[in-house]
Amino acid sequence: MKRFAVLVLSICLSLTAMFGCSGGVSYTADNEIAAVAFAKTIFGDLYITGNLYGYGENASDLDGVRNEVYTLLDTLDKSVSTKNANSGVYKFNHNEGGIPDSDGWVRYPIDRHAYRMLRNACELNEETNGYFDPTVYPLMKVWGLRTGEWNDKAFHAALPKLSEIAEAKSHCGLDKIEVTEQDGVFYVAKQDPLAMIDLGAQAKGYAADRIREILDEAPQVYSSMYSLSGNVYATGKFPIVADRTENGVKRHYLKDSEDFNTGILDPFLADSVVPPALLGFPVRAEAASVVTSGDYIRRYYWVNGEYVLYPRDLDPNDRVTEFCHIIDPKTGYPCNVNATASDPSSENPYENGEEDRLTSVTIVNESSERADVYATAVMLMGMTEGVAWMRKKGIEGFLIGKDGQYADLLDAPVSTDRKDGYSFSLYDFSPFEGLGI
Repeated sequence: MKRFAVLVLSICLSLTAMFGCSGGVSYTADNEIAAVAFAKTIFGDLYITGNLYGYGENASDLDGVRNEVYTLLDTLDKSVSTKNANSGVYKFNHNEGGIPDSDGWVRYPIDRHAYRMLRNACELNEETNGYFDPTVYPLMKVWGLRTGEWNDKAFHAALPKLSEIAEAKSHCGLDKIEVTEQDGVFYVAKQDPLAMIDLGAQAKGYAADRIREILDEAPQVYSSMYSLSGNVYATGKFPIVADRTENGVKRHYLKDSEDFNTGILDPFLADSVVPPALLGFPVRAEAASVVTSGDYIRRYYWVNGEYVLYPRDLDPNDRVTEFCHIIDPKTGYPCNVNATASDPSSENPYENGEEDRLTSVTIVNESSERADVYATAVMLMGMTEGVAWMRKKGIEGFLIGKDGQYADLLDAPVSTDRKDGYSFSLYDFSPFEGLGI
């Protein structure tokens, strides 16, 4: 599962903070710029933020577009939420309202959005060599990594036993479900009543893509940059404006434009109240999404046999294991976690792998849904396999290893400006050996 943390920081200045009046600007209605902000809770504990810019005589007519976006998000919440009792996914997971078939399968109605996501998931599972799988929800339950659980000590009296992991894993896999359409009605079916799905690893990206479709159909929209809890999407250019007060009202007129910019949060300062941006880069495509997956948000630790959310003042002799929210469908364990061979029956039969571990993966792609899935899959692949896979497929991104090494596969130049005196910066990274970077 994915990572619902704010992993990508959008750096987007407000219109009123931009340039003032200057010559060469057309102060006419067809050159006017207006803006509205996105601010809404989505999917229970996430949110959409950002700005929507209008242009021309209907520049200020943006409220209707924003309301259409909000309606879409409400629809998606009812479609794919694992918490909303009215969603098709919830009913599938809880075996409610199923239609038994003669062959032992039970079909559960879903809407077109869940159907499209599940069809996409089947394709993306194959494309990522099985590293992405929407059926790992039984494992999320066992590990206590669902929303409201990972940061609640009540769900972590003990680590799951290897036998419990094996049992949960036996109910996972795309062979456990069937996604069909019959006479215009969409279904997801299962034979195993303990099979479950969770579309959270792609839902934010899917939503971002559908929002872009709404904005593309709105002629008054000049550009936009919005974030769905870290899934950043930019369309068009950031407007640089000249201001002029008319009849006591300040108006904004298009002077120039430039690329939107995004930033990647510093994974090594993730426990900060507001983690700083490690580096920034422009979004040069006409429309592109930037998504980061990492093991530094929504995680907990097991320290000397006890659950700890934020470990402090650790002793070198302490036994510490980190568990993040990203589940590897191949092992059944969280990302960067292995089972120890020395004592599999101990209260903590797990350890963190030491080699090739990633802590942050940023993907740039026109499809936010694909960027969402790719980032999760590459986190699980590790640095060497992840870079090779991305290069083979021509995927743009930036990878940061647990050891501070990095792989820059971005088409845009990256920059960092650390004025806070903190010694770590992009330029302190050592090139990753063997990758020719």
